[in-house]
Amino acid sequence: MRLFASLLGSGLLIAGTVLQVQGQVAPPIASESGVSAFPFDLSNVQLTGGRFADFQNRTLSYIKTVSVDRLLYVFRSNHKLSTNGAQANSGWDAPSFPFRSHFQGHILSAWAQCYATLRDGTCKSQAVAMTAAMVQCQANNGAAGFATGYLAGFPESDFTALEGGKLTNGNVPWYVIHKILAGLLDVWRNIGDNNAKTATMALAGG
Repeated sequence: MRLFASLLGSGLLIAGTVLQVQGQVAPPIASESGVSAFPFDLSNVQLTGGRFADFQNRTLSYIKTVSVDRLLYVFRSNHKLSTNGAQANSGWDAPSFPFRSHFQGHILSAWAQCYATLRDGTCKSQAVAMTAAMVQCQANNGAAGFATGYLAGFPESDFTALEGGKLTNGNVPWYVIHKILAGLLDVWRNIGDNNAKTATMALAGG
């Protein structure tokens, strides 16, 4: 897919112009003495009490009540699928808001991270249902007039307008795609969901 085709080599894309970035390697201030930092699974982190545990529980209570069908409204509508009678969201996810569908990436990440930490079954089932529907949206791209793998709550023509320096509707397409990809990646890594992997690879053009 052409979404990532404009990012060439080590170049940086700014307003349609590829700028070559040349960096200099700074010498180390001291010799390395071994590994001092390494990644670990979220499952290794548990909050047992206090303010941060309260914040976690408050967030968990909220994200478990979010309607998957309402989150999917702008995706299904944009990809020419039935919205299943769901009510559209308002605010930054309203069907008329320029960069609608970025919030869904945040929610996917929240579900995935809460599952990784707490093994909450509701978060897992919501994330899995969401990614399955997102794959269905991608599968209908031919009928919607989009390129293979495209996935967003706004038309692909916004990227064409952006690349041509003519986007004036207030959308920030790359920001939205970043959020969607981040959410899908979190579901793939933390839940092991194959639909999340499929949607991620298709959107990235792989």
